[in-house]
Parts: sequence; structure tokens; C-alpha cells
Amino acid sequence: MDICVSADWDPAIEACLKKRNLPEALKEIEHSIKGDPENQNLWIQKGIILYMECKFEEALEIFDSVLEKDPDSSDALNGKGAVLIYQEHNEEAEEVFTQILNKNPDFFYAWVNLGMLHKAEERYEKALQCYETAITLKPESSIGWAGKGDVLNEMDKYQEAIVACDKALVCDPNDGNALMTKSDTLARLGMYNEASEVAKKATIVFPDHFLSWQIYGSILYHQSRYRKAITALKTSLKRNPENSGCLHVLGLTLMKSGNDESALKVFNLLIAQDPDDIAALGNKGTILTKHKRYSEAIKTLKMALELNPSYLYGLNSIGLAYKGIGKMKSALLAFNTALEIDPGFEPAVQNKALLLQKRSQKSFKHNQKTKK
Repeated sequence: MDICVSADWDPAIEACLKKRNLPEALKEIEHSIKGDPENQNLWIQKGIILYMECKFEEALEIFDSVLEKDPDSSDALNGKGAVLIYQEHNEEAEEVFTQILNKNPDFFYAWVNLGMLHKAEERYEKALQCYETAITLKPESSIGWAGKGDVLNEMDKYQEAIVACDKALVCDPNDGNALMTKSDTLARLGMYNEASEVAKKATIVFPDHFLSWQIYGSILYHQSRYRKAITALKTSLKRNPENSGCLHVLGLTLMKSGNDESALKVFNLLIAQDPDDIAALGNKGTILTKHKRYSEAIKTLKMALELNPSYLYGLNSIGLAYKGIGKMKSALLAFNTALEIDPGFEPAVQNKALLLQKRSQKSFKHNQKTKK
């Protein structure tokens, strides 16, 4: 869910924004400011465009400059609060939105953004209350409905989330946030074909939004459409290169498509970003084991298991690595440990059975030779 800002745009600027041509929109607004430099609404609009370009410090300077002249400007305060959320200054942002609503309780956009903030802090009930208030103020706006759907999705209330998203899409069939949330919800329900269609539309509506491409790529991964998934995920990463969630799915997709070397580079990048990334360590260990680089695999998987001794996939993979270097007791111990945690963990069940079968065959052959 994107932070919500508003403005009464000049038609020329609005046309640029609809095309996501932010540099041209900025030129238009700067031209307007030259003609009317004391117009605070134009300065607020410039701040909003800078915010949309992720130039947060520049945007914040403009909003603060407006607030020096008009401390009660709800639009400037709302813009400032939006920037503070993206800078992860949530307490300050909450104070700003509270300040707006104390003086202007019907300010729709502040309710939407406060809902977004509560959702980020996992205060889901409070977030829902904010979006319900926003919907009461503007039931014809898709924004409140989309926010409500987003929160319900995070609360695992999937059917209710889809209903909210559908209401948003009745208000605005091209609401990108509603499309992204609906596609993610459908995917969580395992309805990948339906999710794929909705997610594809989200990438058309939001072609520059990293999350639309990430969701689409993740759905394609679950559909085993690996080539298209890789393209979508790489498109997302062009817009947000350090997004660990997207990198994880890309690494898994590369693994599934047989491109282990590229996958290994992705997992190494994730580990460089966060040495305690258990999933990245585990997947790296799995690839190393597959390519018989057993010593490296064991070292990597031990790091993952130190972080989480109950990491089932790590235990299974290290068991295979120990088996690869002939340490059958260590391998059996790893499989048994996994099965003590989850007796139905199928990979460990199968690998333990194969190991015991191989040990039994080896013992049988040894006994036969002894008899001769």
C-alpha cells in the first residue's frame, strides 16, 4: 500500500503524472512556481512530486518551508508525515498525522496514512479503524477500500480482503494497490492462475513499482513459469536493487530452472547484506551439496544451524553433505534431529530411509564376503 498524498493538479501536470513522467511533471510545476512564487500550494505539489521520485530530503525541506509560513497546513503536514514514514521515523509521523486530525478530523488522506503507519507497526485493528473512517469520509474513493484490503490480507482474512479489493476496483478499476493486494491474496490462497492475471494488470498500471513486478514474479515462480518469473523479478530489482524478499525468490527461481551458479551469486549477495540470513545460508548450502562441494556446504549449513538449530531444511541438507563425505553417523544424526522436530518432514524421512537401505546393503555384502 502506497502512502497517500493529494493535490489539485494542473491538467498538464496531471497528464504527466498519469504517464509516470515525474521529471516532466517537475519541470511543469517549477515553471508554474516561477510565475507565482508565493503560491504555497504549488510548493506543496513540488514537494509531493519530489516525494514520488523518492527524493525525500528535498521534499521534506519544501514541506518544512511551507509549514514555517503556515504551521496548520494539512497538505504540507500530510506530505511531511508521508516522508517520515518512508524514512522509518514512525513516531514522528504519527505525531504529525495526529496533529492534522486534531484540527481537521475529516482530513481523508491523514486517516489513510495513519492506517498505513499502524499496519507497518502491525497494529492491525487500529489500522482497520483508520481505513473504516476513511471509507466513511469518502466511500467512493478506492484508496480506503484498498488499504482495508491490504490490512485484512496481512491478518490472513483472505476472503474479506478480496471483497475489500473488489470494492476498490469498482471505484477505480486501475487502482494499482488494490490490484497488487488482490493478486497477493489470491496467491496465498493457492489460486495462481487468477492471481497471475490480476498481477499482470498491476504491472501495466504500475510499471515502475517494484512491488507489482515482485508479486507477479513470485506468482510465476509458483506456476513453474521460471523464465518469465526471472524476467519479472529482475525488473523489480532494477527499481529496488537491495530488496531481500525479491532476491530470495529470484534465487529460488534460478535454482529451480537449473541455473545454480547464478542462484549462488544471489544467495551470496543476500548473505553479504545480512550474514544471519538463515534461508540464504540454507539455500547456498543446498547448492554446494548438490555440486559435491561438501566441505563448503557443511561450513555454510553449520552457520545456519547455529542461528536456528531447528531449521529443518538445514538439517536435511547437512545430513546429505555428511553422507557425501562418508560420515554416515553424522548424517543419520542430522536426519534424526530433523525428525524429532517434525516426524512427518518428508525429505528427512526419505533420506534417512535411503541411508539405512544403503547401510543395510553394505552390511549384507560384507556378511556375504565373510561367509565365503
